[in-house]
Amino acid sequence: MKSQLTSTYKTIFQSHQTNPVFGHILRERGFVFQYDKDEAESDLLFLGMNPSYTEKYEMAQYFEDSYTRNTDRIYFKVFSLIHQQLVDSLGVEKLGNWTYIDLFVFRETNQKLIDKIMKSRGGAVFLLKQLEVAKNRLIHIAPKVVVVSNAKAAEFTGKNRFEDKNGKEHGVWMSLEFKFDEEFGSHRVTNIPELAHTHFFFSSMLSGQRALDLGSRERLVWQVRRVLESN
Repeated sequence: MKSQLTSTYKTIFQSHQTNPVFGHILRERGFVFQYDKDEAESDLLFLGMNPSYTEKYEMAQYFEDSYTRNTDRIYFKVFSLIHQQLVDSLGVEKLGNWTYIDLFVFRETNQKLIDKIMKSRGGAVFLLKQLEVAKNRLIHIAPKVVVVSNAKAAEFTGKNRFEDKNGKEHGVWMSLEFKFDEEFGSHRVTNIPELAHTHFFFSSMLSGQRALDLGSRERLVWQVRRVLESN
């Protein structure tokens, strides 16, 4: 699986390396993605946007590799903490491990680049190809809970899709269709059978300067725990 993902991302990147807006980033930095060998056994999945370019573990040079949940990345500490809080309250028999997926695998800290990519010629195709990979992994894992820990990432799942006055649909992207679950305060996917039992929680970032405040994070953990207790 890891080698297949590496090959797929390599093909996507090679076909867009000449793009005048973002091609230089692909050529100079390469890509990196999260991959755990046991990801299909994970009950809790954190969904983010893209890897940063500031982590000391991500070399400031061309890079094609992956990391695991056990990699000592600053960004992962909060995910591990939340998972441990849930394990402490529920027990290991109620909760498997956690894993993480970035929607995009190019290395960039400033997410304004994504807006530039979207507006550039061929940019939407570049993003859509990576979203298709992320969607397939999401279906493969089919976790009990997905925490989308980035407001912009929520947009790319298709949560904010809408029709204009002419009936044309916008914001489809990963093409997930959601319905709000009144009992748990989560969102449920209605158009993919493999994800019918997965609860989605949409949150802002869980770490960094714009991280969710502690009170909001506690409520998020409480909601996730309620879902897991019911399973």
